[in-house]
Amino acid sequence: MTFAASPIHLTVQITESQLGYLSYLYPDEEPEEALVQLLEGDRLRALRRAERKVEVLHLDDEGDHRTPVPAPEPSLPAEAENPIGALQEYCQSKALPMPTYEFEDVAEGFCCTVQALGLAASAKASAKKKAKTEAAALLLEALAGTRVYRV
Repeated sequence: MTFAASPIHLTVQITESQLGYLSYLYPDEEPEEALVQLLEGDRLRALRRAERKVEVLHLDDEGDHRTPVPAPEPSLPAEAENPIGALQEYCQSKALPMPTYEFEDVAEGFCCTVQALGLAASAKASAKKKAKTEAAALLLEALAGTRVYRV
């Protein structure tokens, strides 16, 4: 069954500051086209967030239950040479929010907690940079070990 798309007419009023923001983001585009691109980017990000929250069940002859299937190989290695950069590049490639890092002083030095992709990892080390690197590496390992459910 196919549906014919009917044209939709929409009137949008934007302020001068919003117009300035659009021209900053899309300097070579007309305001209407810039707004369409901005909204399309938001739509795609919302779809990606929704896809991460969806759990698909595998139905077999014995009933309705979950059958874990190993996740496909991530596009980044779990043992990256530069885990901080690898995690950041992965988030950028998927147009996802960048990882956030929080530091806490502990007796051994520092504890770093990184959050990204709906996951979190913490590591303790004598130096902030080492704790940050180890936390990013742990998060990459957790990402590589993630299980997905498929039909």
